[in-house]
Amino acid sequence: MQSLRASTSQLVACAACALPSTSRRTFASSASRLVSVPRTARKTPTSKQVKTLSKPRPLAVGTPRTELFTGLTMTPAVRGRSSLVNEASARAVVKAWGVDQMDGVTVVEAYAGPGGLTRAFLELPNVKRSIAVEDAYRYLPQLNVLKERYPGRYEHILEDPFRWEAYTDVEEKGFFEDVPTVPWEDSVHPKLFFAAQLPSSSYGQQLFVQLVSAIAGQMWYFQKGRMQMGFLGPEALWKKILAKPGDSDYHKLAVLLNSLAVIERTPTLSGLQPATMHFHRPRGDVAVVTPIKVTPRPKALVKNYDALEFVTRHMFVAKATPWHKAFASISPGAGNLVPKLIELGVGADKVDKAVSHLQMHEWVILADVFDAWPFRPTTLFDDFAWTQDRI
Repeated sequence: MQSLRASTSQLVACAACALPSTSRRTFASSASRLVSVPRTARKTPTSKQVKTLSKPRPLAVGTPRTELFTGLTMTPAVRGRSSLVNEASARAVVKAWGVDQMDGVTVVEAYAGPGGLTRAFLELPNVKRSIAVEDAYRYLPQLNVLKERYPGRYEHILEDPFRWEAYTDVEEKGFFEDVPTVPWEDSVHPKLFFAAQLPSSSYGQQLFVQLVSAIAGQMWYFQKGRMQMGFLGPEALWKKILAKPGDSDYHKLAVLLNSLAVIERTPTLSGLQPATMHFHRPRGDVAVVTPIKVTPRPKALVKNYDALEFVTRHMFVAKATPWHKAFASISPGAGNLVPKLIELGVGADKVDKAVSHLQMHEWVILADVFDAWPFRPTTLFDDFAWTQDRI
């Protein structure tokens, strides 16, 4: 089986197509750049000094006096990041993701922060190893404790989770040697789970979209099988991903990512609110953070994911337009396919249905018919100009 690093160029091509158009400029168009880092990212800080506040931050009334809450009163939070530190809530989220039902599982956790979720994973006897990917030196005191507490079961990758090297390092250090490869159609992977606490920024959205898009080509860790993933992230992103046809938030990402995986909210008793009782976060941060679970489908809904990306990318530009007019404009001659699409059931309930009201099964028909069209463009994604800027 090819290594994770060897598949990086393939993953870039796959993931780039799924990103919002404003994100594409972060990808290289040349082959030489595709095999290196697929997007710019800050390097691991050269300063190893643990940042502290000048005076302790008082805990809100009712905040649990646990190891993490009390141990972080002098530690400033990382900008744009909410780290779950309520240990009871972390246990509830991990169990709601179903990790406690897995067998000898290896967990890779990106943006582990001070280790709230990490502790919840390691408390489960069925978790063989938990690998935290975190580059914030300020959280090292809380993370280093886990090496002593769980010898042989806890590993730390001191790398920026926004860089692909962080994830290939996991393989290169041998942490996947005892993780079997499970045939995709057989079942979800019983021994591998990925988790992440996404930044409440465009960086977090980019990372989420790229990781889920890797399902399309069974790349990245999906080379091992149908790995499930759990995310804590901004509610604004989940509304976009989980929006239904006709919703104001309905976005092409809702079509693309749900064609590859079943994406579901993870219910928790508290709803992780109020945030001061659950997260270590910067002052003034008002982002609502909630959990979801991503389970890859045994078989993608469309035959060619690139074709679906092409169709949605062009049609959502005019999402209030009748679908047949929007489809006819995606490529010269595409309008000739409209009668066949109507015959197959697109717009059966309303001929002039707007793009934003199309159902998933209709998007599948649009993509599959377009992909089979002999005159469709041979290249379905743009050439990307390289730049050092992020969105």
